[in-house]
Amino acid sequence: MKRSVLLALLGLSTIGALLVRPAEAAKPVLATANNPVLPTAPPPPPPDPEAWRATPPGPGGLRGWSLPDPKISQLKNGIPVYAIQSGDLPLVTVRLHMNLGREVNPMGKAGLGALVADLLDEATKEGKSVQDALGIAAELQSLGANLSISSNNEGVDLTLDALAASLGPSLDLLARVVLSPALDKADISRVQGQMLSDLTASRSNPSWALRRVTAAQLYGPEHPYGYLVNGTPESIASIKAKDVKNFYKQWWHAGYASFVVVGSLAADEATAAIGSRFGDWGRADVGAPVVDPPAALLKTRVVFVDQPGSVQSMIGIASPALSRNAPDWHASNVAATIVAGMFSSPLNMVLREEKGWSYGAYGGISESRDYGIFFARTSVQADKTAPAVSEILKVLQDAATNAPSEEILAMAKDYLRKSLPGSFDTNANMAASFSAIPIFRLQNDAWRSYDRDVNNITASRSLTMAGRWFRPERQLIVVVGPRTVKDGEGKDVDVVAGLKALGFEYVEVQ
Repeated sequence: MKRSVLLALLGLSTIGALLVRPAEAAKPVLATANNPVLPTAPPPPPPDPEAWRATPPGPGGLRGWSLPDPKISQLKNGIPVYAIQSGDLPLVTVRLHMNLGREVNPMGKAGLGALVADLLDEATKEGKSVQDALGIAAELQSLGANLSISSNNEGVDLTLDALAASLGPSLDLLARVVLSPALDKADISRVQGQMLSDLTASRSNPSWALRRVTAAQLYGPEHPYGYLVNGTPESIASIKAKDVKNFYKQWWHAGYASFVVVGSLAADEATAAIGSRFGDWGRADVGAPVVDPPAALLKTRVVFVDQPGSVQSMIGIASPALSRNAPDWHASNVAATIVAGMFSSPLNMVLREEKGWSYGAYGGISESRDYGIFFARTSVQADKTAPAVSEILKVLQDAATNAPSEEILAMAKDYLRKSLPGSFDTNANMAASFSAIPIFRLQNDAWRSYDRDVNNITASRSLTMAGRWFRPERQLIVVVGPRTVKDGEGKDVDVVAGLKALGFEYVEVQ
């Protein structure tokens, strides 16, 4: 039969069934009343590999930790040695602290102690044998050792990191640096020039300006604490070579020294190694000068330091506090931690989270052998300078008049207690922590009793300390920022006028 006739006989519907296209045949059959077949469900999407980020991890369990137990002894000249055998690596850290704080600088010679410390590793001289700074650096490198020297409010720290195998010659070098510095006139002139350059460059640093002005305003020009460790351009420029040599001769002796040795060395061996190099170091009878207490703040004072062109103002609040070894130290530290020492403290929550004026605010009680300070510091957008000062004082007022909740108190105490292991996690940190005992004249078991001392602080005792240190009517307020600035809408804001409107005594300094 011909094809045309066949197609006619089959009809259009039959033709459609015979000529189904492959794509149409692959379509799923839909369910109807007469055909209950259901379609196959599509496969589930693959899991999101980043979904875990939506759920923050929970807190880990408490790890066991035990405080290192130093062996404490004295050399024949009375130098205390704290020796701790720790770690499996063949490394040893030796930390020598000299209790020569700002109080030993002669009047008008602020920074002299820091200059002398900077000169120690410039050159050594024993008889006719001279080793310059390059020679000292080359010897340290050949021994695989490192020596750092730093000055701070409480004195000078020399930290030697050495391999256990080369500890002997490394200690020999440390002994030459400490006991036989050349104090050459040319080196004195050069290091003095470097200090002057650093001081000049620091003038544009608002943080340095804040600390400098705070010290000067709290203590005054006649007090040794009225200056930073590196002094002033005027005081450094006034120092002569004879001042350097007289200072070293008068103050650098065994009576102000203490050692901490940490590492893979038995305690007896460590003490013997120190004794063989420093046991004959002379000990003078002269005592450290008595530091007078700072004058009490009788009213709040605002001190302004102009920082032209800045878009932020740095704000510092400060008042005289207590020494590190005072009976009320831990209660004061807990109180300061509650108000300003944690991210969740109200000082930070108000300025950063609630107001959005600052990236962060913090504060605390400084550690000092004689007289510490309570401080709070932040940087805020400059157009909010005066309002920020008001908010800080409100936070202090609340802390000084209302006892903390048990929840907040527990949080602060946990923060302090559970942060303690971090102060002993490396040889260097361990050496610094145990060095604090002679620096601040603490009891030898100060770290062993730390957890108990902090945990014993009650809400009422914390409130008593807050009422003593945080009173907003007796604070020094230092502001480093611009006189005027534009706000977010482009309007001019008079920063100085806002500060004066707070109603406190107002002073401007350079």
